[in-house]
Amino acid sequence: MPRQLAERVASLKPSATVEMTERVRAARASGRQIIPLSSGDPNIETDARIIAAAERSMRAGETHYGPAQGSPLLREAIVRREALRSGVNYDPADIIVTRAANSRCSPP
Repeated sequence: MPRQLAERVASLKPSATVEMTERVRAARASGRQIIPLSSGDPNIETDARIIAAAERSMRAGETHYGPAQGSPLLREAIVRREALRSGVNYDPADIIVTRAANSRCSPP
């Protein structure tokens, strides 16, 4: 017997980004040429160095969500890079690194 979702759960709608991404997939599947501008999905192959670094991290057990503000090491590296690149000195606390803008730009 299939389970029935609670009414509140069943009434939830997907985010606009998810809905547009699915519409693009469906249009492409039907043969239409679409330039997607909704989800930020890259249209280039991932560099082999990034794949290798991700594999090393996973094998080292780094498979859980990171800190909400982003990796402290990455934030410190961004501070150093910006100081060299633009001469601007930031504090790591001024830097936020997230997996997507939605988690930082959407109202609560």
